[in-house]
Amino acid sequence: MKSITADKPFKAKDFSNALGISRVSFAPAELMEQILGVKIGAATVFGVLMDRENLVQVVFDKDVLLEEWYGCSDGMTTGYMKVKTELIVNKFLTYAKHIPKVIEMKKMGES
Repeated sequence: MKSITADKPFKAKDFSNALGISRVSFAPAELMEQILGVKIGAATVFGVLMDRENLVQVVFDKDVLLEEWYGCSDGMTTGYMKVKTELIVNKFLTYAKHIPKVIEMKKMGES
């Protein structure tokens, strides 16, 4: 599960480089629904509550952690919510036993 700022487009190659691995692959829709209980496009950081076996790695771009607010869908793709970033990282993810990995993604136009 990844989280980046709007000025940093997601590119799988850059993402895998930032993680220090050769390439990333994403779970099939059925597996994602089984582990997180959500469909493609509806995953949020809150889905890790369903991941009791700690199969999902939460990854944040470092710039996300500098923001006061963390915004995401409501998990149904029909709404949006915002929560203090500090609460997500320091309280919620600790409670959910999912310590995030922090990486640095490139901004648009950076090489």
